This record gives sequence, structure tokens and C-alpha cells, in this order.
Amino acid sequence: QITINNYIINDETADIVNINAEEITVDSILIFIDDSRINCGQTTTIDEVKDCICSNADIEDGQVITIKIMKAGIDTDGVSTLDIIYTLRHILNIPPFLESHETTACDVNEDGKITTLDALYMRRLILGMITEFPGTHNWIFFKIDELSNSGKDLIETTKMALCNDQLKILAIKKGDINGTATGL
Repeated sequence: QITINNYIINDETADIVNINAEEITVDSILIFIDDSRINCGQTTTIDEVKDCICSNADIEDGQVITIKIMKAGIDTDGVSTLDIIYTLRHILNIPPFLESHETTACDVNEDGKITTLDALYMRRLILGMITEFPGTHNWIFFKIDELSNSGKDLIETTKMALCNDQLKILAIKKGDINGTATGL
């Protein structure tokens, strides 16, 4: 069991969840071994990835598998004035973010820092002055047990871990610090 935001992620929980432990859907999942793409057809769930990889006798149990998850969506989904307030309070250290998913969601320009520029981008998005955040990621995915993963959209696991249901993924929506995104 792993706790995120006071929610418990356990084996019965979906494989890809948001910070409220609710299942989300993704657009596609690509699978790579040694930079070569593995053809598993159109995969959109970890179960489909698991079925493809676990049934492939040519892939060894300890083989490193890289998974790239992609999800489009509405950039304004989950982004509100409250998120701007949380960002500004964090900058002023009253109180700072305690969870790594909060800082990940807050860094909307993906420069590795939480600044007033992030709050400005959120404000401009809410007001319709921009239609998307800078950078390449609308949703960011992490292995739940490695929230400090710097790859953002590349998740590494092994065949054994995947086949033994040990891969749980957290989806974080950029700009949605308080977890109100619906996943649209």
C-alpha cells in the first residue's frame, strides 16, 4: 500500500490514477526495449501492456521495459484561481508544498522551479489569454513509488514487476495543484 494525499493505493486500485486515487484513461501507451519499439497494437491500459509483454517469451524477466504514456486533454481542466493562490502561498512559504506531486503540478513551464511565472501562466490560461502551458506535457506520469522521476513521460520497469502487478502509475495534470482535474 502507498498513501498519496491521504488516499491509499493498493492492489485493487486501477493501474493509472490521479492524485485522488481515481482511475484515469489515457490516449496511448508505447512500449520500448533498448530504444526499439515493441508492437503491442493500440494499447491504452497497463493491463494491455501486461498482456503483450508477459506473453512474449523472447523478453527476459529482468529486461528493462520503458513505457511512454500519452494523454491529451483540455489544458484548463482542473486549473483554477485556487491553484494560483496555492502557488503564491508556496512561493511565500506559507505553507510550502509538502507533496512532490504539488510541485510537479505547479511547475507549469517545466523549468524545474516554482516562481511567479508559473502563477502568471495559470492566470493567463484561466483568462483565455493563452490556450496551453509552455512545454510538452499536459499530463505527467510517474511510477507511484518514484515520484522524483525526472523522465516525466518515460517510466522504466521490468517484465517481472509488470507481470506481478507491481506497476502503479500516478498521473499529474499540469496546473492542477489541488487535484480537481476530471481527466477530459
